[in-house]
Amino acid sequence: MKTFQKSKMMLALAFTTLLGACDDDYVKPDDGVNAAPEHGGDIVRTYNEADAFEFLYLLGTPDGAKNGEGIAFDPDGDILYIDGFSSDAEDMTGFEFEGNKLGIRPSAIAPNLDTGDTLTVNFSYNISDGEAAVPRTITVTVIGEDFAPVFEDLTVSFTKFDEQGIVDLLEGVVDADGEALSISGFTADAANKFDIHSLDGSVLTLDIASISEQIALGETVSLVFNYDVEDHNHSLPRKATINIRGVRPEPLPPEVVMTYEGNLTNNDDMVYVDFADEKYTVEWNGDPILVDVDSIMPVDGGPALMFNKSSGSVLVIDPVDFSKYVAANGDMASWEYSFNLTDGEEGETAGHVVESSFVINFTRQEPTSLLTNGGFESGDLTGWTVADSSLVSVVATGDASEGAYQLEASGETTIKQSFDVQPGGAYYVRQTDRIGNWGRYSAWINGGEVPVYQSWGFHPPFVGGAEVPWKEHNTNVTSFVLASDDATTSRELTLGTSLISLDDVFAGRFSSDPVNNAVYQSGSNNVNFEDGTLGAWTGGNIAIESVTPINGLHSLRATGWAAANLALPKGTIENGKKYLLRLIVVAKKHDGNGFSPITLNLFDTNEGEVTSVFGDDLQSQIQPRTRNMVNHPLDEVFVIEQFINVDAYNSITDWNERGVTIQFKPSLWSGNGDFIVDDVQLVEVE
Repeated sequence: MKTFQKSKMMLALAFTTLLGACDDDYVKPDDGVNAAPEHGGDIVRTYNEADAFEFLYLLGTPDGAKNGEGIAFDPDGDILYIDGFSSDAEDMTGFEFEGNKLGIRPSAIAPNLDTGDTLTVNFSYNISDGEAAVPRTITVTVIGEDFAPVFEDLTVSFTKFDEQGIVDLLEGVVDADGEALSISGFTADAANKFDIHSLDGSVLTLDIASISEQIALGETVSLVFNYDVEDHNHSLPRKATINIRGVRPEPLPPEVVMTYEGNLTNNDDMVYVDFADEKYTVEWNGDPILVDVDSIMPVDGGPALMFNKSSGSVLVIDPVDFSKYVAANGDMASWEYSFNLTDGEEGETAGHVVESSFVINFTRQEPTSLLTNGGFESGDLTGWTVADSSLVSVVATGDASEGAYQLEASGETTIKQSFDVQPGGAYYVRQTDRIGNWGRYSAWINGGEVPVYQSWGFHPPFVGGAEVPWKEHNTNVTSFVLASDDATTSRELTLGTSLISLDDVFAGRFSSDPVNNAVYQSGSNNVNFEDGTLGAWTGGNIAIESVTPINGLHSLRATGWAAANLALPKGTIENGKKYLLRLIVVAKKHDGNGFSPITLNLFDTNEGEVTSVFGDDLQSQIQPRTRNMVNHPLDEVFVIEQFINVDAYNSITDWNERGVTIQFKPSLWSGNGDFIVDDVQLVEVE
């Protein structure tokens, strides 16, 4: 499906842009000699349709970056203008102009491109100093992808007392392209006992009343229908099974037919167990089956998890929730849980409670990354999409963070890779870096409603008046949590490079069950401040924020020089393990000009900041591991976080015998930092 057509007619965009600041009365001095502007070459960029929005700078580098080698300049120092801007595209959808920038929005072009299709648009313009000009072009190519609809076979249940059953045969179908869906080839299975259906588009209607008397109490009649689910380019088979159950009129409790037993590892996907399925429970009255999540209790001393992703009749089991309760990779443990099933509270036949159970057989494994070749041990960039391969390379080195290879970048470009996600899952991406002088790099995770963004870097120290580059490793992390109703199935990681080396890029899940949060174990109010007090938090200038809290009714507010501190007991962290420390925050005032230098640390409570899990924060050869320049806009909700490898950067061997303190400082420079903090987590991840 292609709606773009290349036109030889030049679409004049009819604008001239002044790039730079000048007075209205500015007149270029006549010195008798004028040199034409120069630039490093035409701008050429290629995008996949799933790539995020990006600006290309008309006076920028040949890669479209604002700064760097090859930007346009005038040898005489004259002010530069853009004029004569034109395009060979007839349809400008997906291309946006703002000042001296050309915005590229691949998602707007995506519906018009199938897999293998490409759209190439050429722009041309002149860079002028008012007298002389040099031509320049921008060539943008967008590569199409076309995703097939994703779904499982459909099963729907009604009772013999329902007048009719109405089923949308497209229920549960997800199309990542957002294309219009339809069905075709609809047929009723020849073995169906009754012919009571009618079809309107994708809506199936069943005349249940016409056969109600023919269905015995306790009997289930199943009607099967086959059809194809179609988008514009795919046609995939699906089966719908409609169960009509002969429920009984007298009030009866649900009958537990079978319990669930799962054999799981921490590398497995989340498991969804629907106890309304008749293989687990028979509800004789046709009432809804509900799992009483609050009643779930370990029978034999297992972890008292909350199973907080569960709702309705579905128990959601996230295998990573069990990892911390098995000591070593290869070890196994089994736990049984009891819980209550109810048939609701509404209706004359409701109000029953029955006990059921489930068993978890869990084996701990070495965590497997959701990314391919995150350690670059293939010796190349297999699995990654690179914007400019001339700026990055994989090299063999004797001091890589992990393995024998690492990625080295000499400038600003991006590397990308996608990974699968599940609704309700909590995910983190970590990478180990070494940043050069004044280096800074970023991570974007796209694919959700709101992109997740982090960037890292701090100015280097000065020795004898000279900058000293960072030479030691540091690990940074980006995390996010999907809503339980999030229908997306993947995320794209984009790492934006600078003068750095990267290694050991890893994506995994972490436990979002509150019981596994060490801060929750110290008191739930220390996590979310919902009782309206500071709880165990201490600090010289912290207070409860109830006017503009991030979540719920209350948050914590930290301002000025003072730190917000939370002391946690012995046993909170252990040698040999890795943790994620994260705070949800909003910056109300920056400590710097548009950014905030902050600290997030975890240190020995008794010995203070000198004994931190991150080592010496100000060693001249180490990027300060507890410090960062936060550059998110004011009033935007984001996450400040740390990846903690307990054994990586210190020589302490008895962390389990030491109390530790979480410390957040909103200011390092001017004392102007002002942050709201909520949902504090410290979770074992590896």
